[in-house]
Amino acid sequence: MTEFKQETLGSEFSGNKKSPSRRMGVILLVAGIIILVGIVVMLLLMVIPVKQTSWQAVYATNGQMYFGHIVKDNGKVLVLKDVHYLQMQQVAATQEGEQPSQQLTVVKAGSEVYGPTGEMRINWDHIIFTQQLKADSQVIGAINKLGK
Repeated sequence: MTEFKQETLGSEFSGNKKSPSRRMGVILLVAGIIILVGIVVMLLLMVIPVKQTSWQAVYATNGQMYFGHIVKDNGKVLVLKDVHYLQMQQVAATQEGEQPSQQLTVVKAGSEVYGPTGEMRINWDHIIFTQQLKADSQVIGAINKLGK
């Protein structure tokens, strides 16, 4: 009887032992699946365009603010369409002895001498943050006046 109990206990413990190589195989399999899922998600984010209809402000590290519609954002590059930016302009004095003043105006990208398109690609390393503009924003009002 004593022998039977020892044998049963012995087989019970030996059956539950997993070899270190099997454990390592399971860990590597799980890690591989996690990495594969991460790669698929990253690829999908790069391919699927952002559907953004509202106006966005993009604050860049060069101190410039750009306004437009974000059409693509893959985490590395942000693509803006219908791009506008702010520019200071000199306003001539209306009366003699009066100093000229400066006025902040909205400029549509593409009207520059070098003739860029209305699309701008900005590296995320050069973006501080983005912000959605309200429909009644003064900037949007100025953009709409430009379009007329």
